[in-house]
Amino acid sequence: MLQVVIQPDASAEIEAAVDYYAWKVSEALAEQFVTEFQAACAILARRPGMGSLRFAHLLEGRQLRTWSLRRFPYRLFYVVEADMLNILGVEHQRRDTMPT
Repeated sequence: MLQVVIQPDASAEIEAAVDYYAWKVSEALAEQFVTEFQAACAILARRPGMGSLRFAHLLEGRQLRTWSLRRFPYRLFYVVEADMLNILGVEHQRRDTMPT
């Protein structure tokens, strides 16, 4: 199983999502978001090749993959480096990821 490393930008995005759910809906929903994020990281640490290469062109020279959470409209952006699952970003799926 790979070690999961969450980059600062990804941590900030997770924290913003948690704050939003806690403020707009409930603490319970915010905790469910964290639980689902952690479960996704555990799945990807065991089977990192499961993620989509849809946005791979955005990070030339590295196999950028994405994984969508099931219950929440967020996707994780990650790369595998040696024995590490490197979470580079967490983004709401309505955000425009494609460069203009």
